[in-house]
Amino acid sequence: MSCGDRTGTPASARNLFGFTSASLECTGTQSSSTVAGSRPRPWLYSPDKELPLTVVGHPIPRPNTFLSKDRLWGAPRIHGELLKLGIEVAQSTVAKYMARSGRGRSQTWKTFLHNHSSGIGAMDFLIVPTVGFRLLFVLVILRHERRRLISLSVTAHPTAEWIARQITDAFPWDEAPDYMIRDRDGSYGQAVTKRFAAMGIRDHPIAPRSPWQNGHAERLIGSIRRECLDHIIVFGEAHLRGGSGNLDSRISGLSA
Repeated sequence: MSCGDRTGTPASARNLFGFTSASLECTGTQSSSTVAGSRPRPWLYSPDKELPLTVVGHPIPRPNTFLSKDRLWGAPRIHGELLKLGIEVAQSTVAKYMARSGRGRSQTWKTFLHNHSSGIGAMDFLIVPTVGFRLLFVLVILRHERRRLISLSVTAHPTAEWIARQITDAFPWDEAPDYMIRDRDGSYGQAVTKRFAAMGIRDHPIAPRSPWQNGHAERLIGSIRRECLDHIIVFGEAHLRGGSGNLDSRISGLSA
């Protein structure tokens, strides 16, 4: 392949990648394409390995130039077009220098919570140990709007059927939220998802090991622990529900 063959690329291809006929030049030896003392870059050479092909001011066409023409182009297609121009470069190198698309067009989790706060509910479990080292489970349900506490339910054996009943009792059919944020606890079984669908609630499980995505519920649970449970000793399920251990009366002002 001669020097004229390399520089004689079609005008459409040169314009597509942002080059003109004056921006391409051929050098006769490999040493002339690199600066003295610098590391040689073999990916700047043509496939025949005879003469190097360098681009004045641009050692290699930047993938950003391709993306400015068509946002749908990926590394495989850009790599193929570079080979058509006689520039041998690995596809992994093209992918490395491609512009990052950032978060894309989808909204962030914070934006979602802000835009739909009036129609979002949250639920989570609060685990309470008793004096006999038994574990009681308190299901906390609240609305994101004004962080209003909706329901506190206590059980020693949380099941999907029991959780579904608590959801029905917490939200009348005409006041159900549009979205429900919860974690991926195994207690939320098929009965819970069916109840959400029947009530018109869109189920939104958070990502694994990401409790910050359900921050409203986590913060309320922390307030319950600090303001109530850290100051009492729970003897049993009945004690936690009523009497001096009645959680509803003790935290009525915490969710405001």
